Formats: sequence, C-alpha cells, structure tokens
Amino acid sequence: MKEVKLIWLIVQRVLLFGYISDKYQIVKPFYIFGCFISAITQPLLAFSTTFLSVSLLRGVDRMGKAIRSSSKDVLISNYVKDKKHGKIFGFYKMMDIAGELSGAFLIFLIFKFIAEDEMTIR
Repeated sequence: MKEVKLIWLIVQRVLLFGYISDKYQIVKPFYIFGCFISAITQPLLAFSTTFLSVSLLRGVDRMGKAIRSSSKDVLISNYVKDKKHGKIFGFYKMMDIAGELSGAFLIFLIFKFIAEDEMTIR
C-alpha cells in the first residue's frame, strides 16, 4: 500500500508542475529542473547495490523526465512558425531516436574492437 501512495504522490507532483507551467507560462525553469534531476540520478545508478535503490533512482529519473517533457514540448512549439508543428516534432523525435541508436552502435563498436574477452567489458 505504501508503494501505491508513493506513486500517487509522484503523479500529483508531476501534474502540479504541468499545471503551473501552463497557467503561469513558466517553461524554462521546469525544463532545467527536470534535466537537473535526471543528471543527478543517472550517475548515481552506478553506485546502487540494491533493487530498492535502483528502483528509487529510476523513479526519480522518470519524474525528472515527466517534468521536463511538457516544458520541452512548449519550448519547441513556441519556436515554430507557419504551423509546421508536426514537421518540427517529427524532426525532433527522429533526431532523438538517431542519438539513441548511434550511442548504442558506438558502444557496440567499442566492445567489439577493444574488448579482448568478457572480463574486459565487466
């Protein structure tokens, strides 16, 4: 039951950030705050030793993503001219996925050509 209360509390906070962002047109501070939360929690995953700490850090990271997500969409749509929202959001998503794929491909190449055996990777 405690987990459900915690999840509901996080959902309320994320909805609150979206509501405040829309009502008062405060966008950039929420985007920066969401990026800051993710930038702090992701490196801490390397030092996590228990399932609980990994779950907590991933949850906080997802909360940071939820906070910056709506603000990012507002920032993108504010810079779009001539009603080309679909084209711009499609380009943004394409570049986002290209970054994810190129990062994974780069790590694959590093492991393939540098790693001599399994222990080098670990």
